[in-house]
Amino acid sequence: PEFQLAGTGYQARAVVYLKTGEFSVLKGSCAKKEESPTIPESAKSLRAQLLADGVLKAAGDAMVFQQDYGFKSTSAAAGVVSGYSMAGPTYWKLASNPAVTYKQWLQSQAGEGA
Repeated sequence: PEFQLAGTGYQARAVVYLKTGEFSVLKGSCAKKEESPTIPESAKSLRAQLLADGVLKAAGDAMVFQQDYGFKSTSAAAGVVSGYSMAGPTYWKLASNPAVTYKQWLQSQAGEGA
């Protein structure tokens, strides 16, 4: 399944790999260039590392993912993309149905497996 996260200055797409639980932001996704004072230190340092490693590249008012990048959590991905503190499970939306959050989708998957 593909998820999306969008706001002023950023627009990203991601997929979740069910076997590993990895949440991977896709190449071509745009992260906000500016960081809010509320950005968690972990997201701030990860953004700097991704820039240094060439995973993120500055492009105008945004930063663009040059390759797919796997995050340990949806919140870490959301913080890097948005530039501020964000609860990933409620802000990432199912691309095929934006009314459904990642959290709701995950709960529906758990229900199907029961």
